[in-house]
Amino acid sequence: MKKIILQIITFFLLLISSGFVMAQDDMTIYKLSSVPQSYYDNPALMPDCKFHIGCMPIVFIPILSSNYTSISNTGFRWDNLMQYDKAADSIKPNIDKFLKRLNKKNYLSLNQQAELISFGFKIKRTQYVNFSITEKFNFRFTYPGDFVRLLNGDSQFIGSEANLDRIGIDMTHYREFALGYTNQIDNKWTVGGRAKLLFGLSNMWTAKSKATLAVDKDYFDLTGKSNLIVYTSGPEKIYDAFSNNASGKIDMYSHDFSEYMFNFKNPGFGLDLGVNYKLDDKWSFAASMIDFGYIFWKTGTRKFESQDTSFTFQGFDLGELVKDSTKTFSDLAKQLVDSLGNVFKITEKNKTYASPLNPKIYLSATYNISKRERVSVVFRGDIFEGTIHPAFSLAYNCKFGNILDLAVSYAYMNRDFLNLGFGSSVRFGPFQIFLSTDNLLAAIIPYHTKDMNIHFGCNYVFYYKNSYPLMKE
Repeated sequence: MKKIILQIITFFLLLISSGFVMAQDDMTIYKLSSVPQSYYDNPALMPDCKFHIGCMPIVFIPILSSNYTSISNTGFRWDNLMQYDKAADSIKPNIDKFLKRLNKKNYLSLNQQAELISFGFKIKRTQYVNFSITEKFNFRFTYPGDFVRLLNGDSQFIGSEANLDRIGIDMTHYREFALGYTNQIDNKWTVGGRAKLLFGLSNMWTAKSKATLAVDKDYFDLTGKSNLIVYTSGPEKIYDAFSNNASGKIDMYSHDFSEYMFNFKNPGFGLDLGVNYKLDDKWSFAASMIDFGYIFWKTGTRKFESQDTSFTFQGFDLGELVKDSTKTFSDLAKQLVDSLGNVFKITEKNKTYASPLNPKIYLSATYNISKRERVSVVFRGDIFEGTIHPAFSLAYNCKFGNILDLAVSYAYMNRDFLNLGFGSSVRFGPFQIFLSTDNLLAAIIPYHTKDMNIHFGCNYVFYYKNSYPLMKE
């Protein structure tokens, strides 16, 4: 068994590393209509205020008005991996429980959005125009459950084959310029859209990843098959670093950093569309499609590809270390890397390409309990790898004039049912502060959660004089 573990770890770390050297928004804010940024998930849901401009917290400068960060892992929670042992009064790993929680495909995601500029205004109460500039960074690592089980030396694969399809990294850093327009056609129908001009800054896109590993039942030889296509775009210094021609370090105050941040040579486009239907004074229904588009990468681009082939690893001959004292384990590892390079024939080309955004679909139904209270049901479908990944949310909102807006929610997301959300906006004169999260428990019991996200920011908001009349009991 030790031989199997050693072979698997060595084989896959070298195989995958050699291959690589070669879309969630929060749901609680969706119905927090007092916050202008809630409009971004459905351009047909017109904000409450007459006019707004985003501003930086505390100093009130009109930049950095909205900040969003999320970290999620669909595979497992921390307490699936580590377990408290009462007898020993210590924390110990629980590998069996951890492996059972893994799915066929698992995702580790990190999303960051910083709104640089934002403003919007209504025209005769029935039309709304808005503009924003947002910096966006999205990262997703896809790892099959079989890959983790193999690293653990799971004997279930002896005499069989492990499926490692879709293992890979998808990362995009881009800047978004968005112009939106909403029109209330009549008392029932409202439609809206946002056109987005995008400029890509860096990207890694695993366009194709097919891999398997078979373990021979008699001799424990490892036979791997791989077919990878990975596109990348980034500063040339990064590629030079891997070629040992330069350090690859980018100084934030150097010309390289300025050239990276103000690169407008990777254009793209995106489109948001939405519709809202008001059935009566109680019920309304909405639907939207968000982030449908592409970025066309033209600078610092590479295409790394390995043909559909196989390689058998029979383990290291440790006898060579005994016979030849000049040889080291690093020499044997280098021989393996050279063999992998010759067999898999990973090719590198300077090739432009287009990578898709991660589009999303929203469907919602809202019931107005009173003039200031309502409940909503929201479905969101994240689309990637040709599959719709669902999330559901049930939310309750209560407004207190134009001053305070509160929301509590319960959501199923990232294959996890334990998500209790909270959102609020508070207005002091024209100054508004807002905060929302889909998982309040993450701040209390982070080891028992799969998703952590927070959305906060500030705006100057101005209302019509007769907005939100007090409810008559």
